[in-house]
Amino acid sequence: MIKKELLSEVSESKKFIAFNVIAQIIKLGASIMTIFSFAYFIKMLYNGMSMPQNEMIFNIVVIIICMIIRFVCTALSSMASFYASAEVKKKLRVRMYDKLTRLGSAYHEKIATSEVVQVFVEGVDQLETYYTQS
Repeated sequence: MIKKELLSEVSESKKFIAFNVIAQIIKLGASIMTIFSFAYFIKMLYNGMSMPQNEMIFNIVVIIICMIIRFVCTALSSMASFYASAEVKKKLRVRMYDKLTRLGSAYHEKIATSEVVQVFVEGVDQLETYYTQS
């Protein structure tokens, strides 16, 4: 589930997230069509009924087209996830850098610079994982 607060922070990535969702819905539809075509084919074989050649060719064509659609949608979904996470990473890193420069050297007294940078980098990378899995 995507958190609304996080989406409001990075509104530029909403279009990529929406594109990702649409690609996954289309992929799901293609998967359902593939299953139905396989099920019909297996039903005909199991019942010992002969399938007309044009029906068999139609089923095979439907399965091949659905597999191609699934492949394309998977690639598009991965691409959209990558772009969404790249937008998030870029914006968050800029915001964190701005915050550090605003703080100035005062934060050195409480925490080491290396720790701050490590926490920032790990946090942004975890968000990338979150966005690519959503």
